[in-house]
Amino acid sequence: MRFIIPFTTRAKVIIQDLWKHNLGWDDPIELLHLRESWLTWVGELPTLTKLQFPRAYTPASADNPSAIRELHVFSDASERAYGSVAYLRTTDDQGQVILTFVLARSRVAPRKCLSIPRLELCAALTGAQLGKVIQTELTIPVHKVTFWSDSTTVLYWLTSESCRYKVFVGTRVAEIQTLTEMSEWRCVESSHNPADHITRGLRLTELAGHHQWSSGPAFLIQSPDQWPSMPKTEGEPDCNELLKSVFIATVSVPSSSLPDPSQFHTWQELVLATVKSLHGVATTDTDSPTEASEYIEAEKLLLAQAQMESFPIAWADSYGVLVTSN
Repeated sequence: MRFIIPFTTRAKVIIQDLWKHNLGWDDPIELLHLRESWLTWVGELPTLTKLQFPRAYTPASADNPSAIRELHVFSDASERAYGSVAYLRTTDDQGQVILTFVLARSRVAPRKCLSIPRLELCAALTGAQLGKVIQTELTIPVHKVTFWSDSTTVLYWLTSESCRYKVFVGTRVAEIQTLTEMSEWRCVESSHNPADHITRGLRLTELAGHHQWSSGPAFLIQSPDQWPSMPKTEGEPDCNELLKSVFIATVSVPSSSLPDPSQFHTWQELVLATVKSLHGVATTDTDSPTEASEYIEAEKLLLAQAQMESFPIAWADSYGVLVTSN
C-alpha cells in the first residue's frame, strides 16, 4: 500500500542525484554528501521490522451499512518530488470518526526544471488518478470524495477552461477535470497536508510512531464546518501559463459587383464594363464621360480580384491578414 513512501522517495531522490553525476550501479560514491545520505538511508532499514499499521479500514463496530465513508486525497509537490496520499474517513452510528491510511504514490521530479505550480499540478493529477483507482478497486461503498491541495494556483486553474492555458498545463487540467468535479477540490495549509511528508521525507522511526502520515490530518476528525476553507484570490495567479492572444483581422473584397471576366473577349471590354458597374450604369452608353482615374480604379480592382482568387495564401501573407471574399 506504499505506506513507507516518505522513506523510499528519499532513496529515489538520491539515485536521481547519482544519475546526474553519471555514476553506474557498481561505481563507488565519491561525493561525500551523497555517500552520507545513502549510508544514512541504508542504516534505517533495520527499523522496517518495527512498522505496523492496521489492515482493517474500520473496527467491527463501524463496519455496517449505515456507516458513512468518505475518501480524502491529499497532494503536494516540491522541487525534488511530488505525490499524493489517500485516507478513508468513516463516521459510525454514534458519530465517532475513524481515519485510516489507504494508499499513496510518489514521483521524482523530472531532471528538466519545472516551476513549482507545474509540479503542484502534476501532484494534483496523481491525486485525481489515485482517487479513481481507489474508487474502482474498493469493494466498500464510498459516499463522497474530497481532494486537497495547498496550491491556490492549481485550484484556480481547475476552475478555468483548459484551452486557456499552454499545452503542459492545459492537458493536465483537462484530465483532472475529466476524473473529478471542481466541487470536490478544497484548499489545505501545508502544515496540515500529510502529502507534504512525501516531498520532505520521513525517517522510519517517525513512521513507526504515532504520526500525521499514518493517522491522517487531525482536522478531519472534526466536523466539516471546521475544515480549512479556500482563501480569496484576486485575478489570475500565474499569467505565464496563459496562451498568448493572436489578433486575426479579416479584409473582405467584394466581388459580386464586378463583372465575370469569362463573359468578355478583350481586356478593354472588361475594364469598361467594370467602370460602368462601379458607377451603377446598367447600359452601354459610350457617350457618357469617363475619367482616366475611373479606369485605373477598375483595373486595380480586377487585378486584386485575380490575385486573391489565384494566390490566396500569398495575398494573405502580403497583408498580414486573413483574406476572404464575399
